[in-house]
Amino acid sequence: MRFEREGKKPITTVSEAQLRRQLSYKRGGDNTYAIIEDADGSYLQMLGGGVSCCLEWRDMKRRRHYRAFLAVPRVPWKEESLLGSMSIKPEEVLAIEQVTVAFCAFLGSRILPPEIHWRDVTEELAAEGIARPGAPPNTPLERTAGPS
Repeated sequence: MRFEREGKKPITTVSEAQLRRQLSYKRGGDNTYAIIEDADGSYLQMLGGGVSCCLEWRDMKRRRHYRAFLAVPRVPWKEESLLGSMSIKPEEVLAIEQVTVAFCAFLGSRILPPEIHWRDVTEELAAEGIARPGAPPNTPLERTAGPS
């Protein structure tokens, strides 16, 4: 699997140790992203870092795009907030530790963590012109631009 972190050279065959180390550097920054992509083009991507991350999953087998959320928000506020230029709901705010567990599960082709739920946002992306259902974004920045 291929891993990429903003501003760094991509790792074409990433190990779990490399993945954990790279994600440990994601302590914050609204506009920083990381992506892990498998051979069929499915990927997990995250925006942010530290205690304020947004996680998304592109499932190429189903041709769908999902946004992670928690059943019980881990933040005290009730309003949407901005992460970079992206508006996220309180239940969509994850910590880097939760993102790391999900990335490692994806890397190992294991079931994604059960405490992370997935909202299908494919049609929202299509309506906003960010992506077409079934079509992957063209660049990593497009993957994180706007609500995705």
